[in-house]
Amino acid sequence: MESRASRLKAARKDAGYTSVRAACDAFGYPYPTYAAHENGSRDYDFDAAQRYARAFKVDATWLMSGRAAAPAAEAEIVDIWTRIPERDRAAALRMLRGLAKNSE
Repeated sequence: MESRASRLKAARKDAGYTSVRAACDAFGYPYPTYAAHENGSRDYDFDAAQRYARAFKVDATWLMSGRAAAPAAEAEIVDIWTRIPERDRAAALRMLRGLAKNSE
């Protein structure tokens, strides 16, 4: 993807928000501002990129530059992992290794 606006739009859609209005309603973003960021008529700064990245579970650097992309599914896995209690992580890791081995 070429532009910040197109990456923002892709992040929103990948996160399951089918419309600009749905994302604005979910996160309390002012519609005119967010819509302008997504359609490219107004650029956004790194602070805004960080807010959008947290909401859509992507990497803020990727939103800004197109580099260091963290697809939504990977970001979700990391988020879930951090919420697993330490005592249960070994079992979760064994399960993931088993799933990965079965897919080879």
